[in-house]
This record gives sequence, structure tokens and C-alpha cells, in this order.
Amino acid sequence: RWAAEAFASRLLSQGASSRIEGAEETVEAFSIVAAVAAHLRNETIEKLLEEDEDVVRVEADCRVRAFGSVQHMRRALSVPWNLDRIDSCFPDCYGHTSGFDGLYNYGMADGSGATVYVLDTGVRVSHDEFGGRAQPGFS
Repeated sequence: RWAAEAFASRLLSQGASSRIEGAEETVEAFSIVAAVAAHLRNETIEKLLEEDEDVVRVEADCRVRAFGSVQHMRRALSVPWNLDRIDSCFPDCYGHTSGFDGLYNYGMADGSGATVYVLDTGVRVSHDEFGGRAQPGFS
């Protein structure tokens, strides 16, 4: 967070009050990554990229959505064992309800209208699969 705050402070000091030169909206620093957000004009972005060694890249903001409705689907193929296991209430081709048929049959339960609560307990950044790329942080 310190790097993002320092960068945001430096950007803010370049402009008047709480704006940077060419910014259309106040700059915000993020707590996990060394990044800031601001509405900027194209010429301001070009100037930052050309003249400021601390600016690595500029990315446009975009909306991100979870999966849309899957009403057109009723079965997923080649699924991991855990999804295959939770549909065990559907009988297999022999009439058994073992659930291990390599499919995820969810019938009409596509999640529409569901309220989902997520409790994220964190990530073990030392896990081998991260290969040293993950860094600890908090928000």
C-alpha cells in the first residue's frame, strides 16, 4: 500500500487540490497492489507513460460479471470430481445414485435468484503452485 499511496500523493501534488493535471476525477490508491485509479484524458495518460518511470502501464476500467444464467444448459461434461459428486441425487444409467458418472447434472437449479455469501479465509502464498508469484496483503 505504501508504494501506491506514495505514487498517488506524487500524482496529486502535480495538480490542483485533490486532482492531478488532466484528471477528471480524484485519484484513489489501492491497499493490495501498487496501483491508483483515476479518470484521465488521453493526453494525460500519454504524458504519464512517456515521462513517469513509475508508470508501468495504464489499463481501461471495465465491468466484470459472474457467469450469466445457464438456463440453456442442464448438464456439464468433463467436470472435476467435486462437481460430479454433488449431483449424486441423480441416478446413473444403472439406477444407482453414486453420482460418479463424469457429468454434472443440475437440472433446473441454475442459481437464479440465489443469494450467495462468500467467506474468503485467505490464500497460502507459500504454496508451490504459486511459484513465488503470490504476495501477502490485506484489505
